[in-house]
Amino acid sequence: MEKLNVTESRKALVDAARQWATKEQVPINLVVNQSIDETLQVRIYRNNEAVYALPVLIFLHGGGWLRGDLDTHDDVCRRLASDGSFMVIAVDYRLAPEHVFPAAVDDAFTAFQWILDNAKAINADARNIAVCGDSSGGNLALALAQKAKENNRMLKGIAVAYPPLNYDFETSSYQQFADGYGLTKDLMKWLWDRYLGDAATGENRLASVLKNNFEHYPPTLIIASDEDPLRDDGRQLFEKMLTASVAVTYSFHPQHTPRLFTTNVRRKSS
Repeated sequence: MEKLNVTESRKALVDAARQWATKEQVPINLVVNQSIDETLQVRIYRNNEAVYALPVLIFLHGGGWLRGDLDTHDDVCRRLASDGSFMVIAVDYRLAPEHVFPAAVDDAFTAFQWILDNAKAINADARNIAVCGDSSGGNLALALAQKAKENNRMLKGIAVAYPPLNYDFETSSYQQFADGYGLTKDLMKWLWDRYLGDAATGENRLASVLKNNFEHYPPTLIIASDEDPLRDDGRQLFEKMLTASVAVTYSFHPQHTPRLFTTNVRRKSS
């Protein structure tokens, strides 16, 4: 992917998403796009016809901060919402390099605030909102959690899958799996640099979210796999959360599993 330009890279993810998706679209009672403002849109998935308010899972898609949209991760969101016990709200945040940090974080928080302000209208339980993200979406999920904490608006839970958490490429897993395992060290730095715009921004705690104090964070699930340059990011997050007395679960898969998160979601919802 290092040889692809941004446009080609985005198209590659669209093509890959078509291959990942199930042949038959998962039926959901309600799927609606909602514009929050002129630059931000969310997609609401609700598979429960009851009139009572449902818990909310905010979904932030992966794609290295510069790829992906509501359609590339539609299949995952449908499967997450399929049992009807909660609604899923996917955020179509602005992408780098056109919109560098903190645009995506700001969009995630704006969507969160919109849910709180419009909970009654969309039959959402404003007291029961969690956030989930895969890859760079996991980074944004933790940034959202931190920003919510700083604004005295706590989430109920966090789930992240193989997230990049720190602008640091010297961990053991970055060295061990630098090349030959799909995602490479050079590609990860390329993505970070386009997301940040300025390398100095890598010190910001809403970008390098591993730098945060995790005290009083909600229960958290971390999904990680071996043979992944990002393996140690997840492990370091787990250790820091344990030290901060967070109720954290570390789901480690010892063998490399391509598209681990999407694969698990598909299996558990089948």
